[in-house]
Amino acid sequence: MGYDLFVREKPGDPEWICYDSLGDPVELNDRKMENVMCKILDHHVRESGLSYTENQFESLPGKAPERK
Repeated sequence: MGYDLFVREKPGDPEWICYDSLGDPVELNDRKMENVMCKILDHHVRESGLSYTENQFESLPGKAPERK
C-alpha cells in the first residue's frame, strides 16, 4: 500500500496538487493503522518543508487548470 501526498497551492484553494507518492508500508489489518499512516504523512510533511496551514509554494503566473 502506498500514499499520495496532496497539497494545495494556498490553504483555501479548492484544487489539490499531487506533491509526492509515498511507498511506506502499512499493515491493513493493524488496528492502529490510522495512527501509523498519520505518523508517516506527518514525517513526510516535515521532511519536505510543507505545512498544514501555511503556503509553502511560490505562485507562478499561468492559466487555471481545466476539468475534463
